[in-house]
Amino acid sequence: MSLQNQTTNEKQLLQGENIEIEDKENESQKQKEEEKEKEKKETQPTVSNRSKTIEIKKINNRVLKPIYEPRAFPKVKKQLMIQILNLCKQANNHKQVKKGANETMKALNKGLSEFVILAADANPLEIVLHLPLLCEDKNVLWCFVPNSIALGRACGFSRPIIASTIIKLEGSELKRQIDSIKKEIQALMF
Repeated sequence: MSLQNQTTNEKQLLQGENIEIEDKENESQKQKEEEKEKEKKETQPTVSNRSKTIEIKKINNRVLKPIYEPRAFPKVKKQLMIQILNLCKQANNHKQVKKGANETMKALNKGLSEFVILAADANPLEIVLHLPLLCEDKNVLWCFVPNSIALGRACGFSRPIIASTIIKLEGSELKRQIDSIKKEIQALMF
């Protein structure tokens, strides 16, 4: 009997180990399925606006910004962006640029703005969306550049800037460049 008891005990132990091994395999499969579900949840649904779609994804807990933000209109192309940022650098040297949303709004209200440059990657974008409305009221052109960091560097800061404006000065050396950029921005708007 003792041998039979030992063999039955061994069989029960082996069966118990098999059950534990199977449970571990089931747990690992459940974990994999949960990770897949988390990845699906992290991918937010697409948002459609102006017949363009945006898909916002999270990878390693970092939000990837969409390439196209439909509310940031008109968005300049790369060549025009380079011209605008070079003009900002020159205007900064001539003390002819106002930096930041508050200073831009003050210059617009005083009627000093030639045109306004806004950053399309401002987060949230709503902090600059009141400026295009003010620009419409004051008959001032505006445009969106894709990168706030580049705009900040062009204006002489090491920090991102979400809005800036080129101000009017009598007898400015930059008048010809400002006029040519204003024509290109106007072409973008219509």
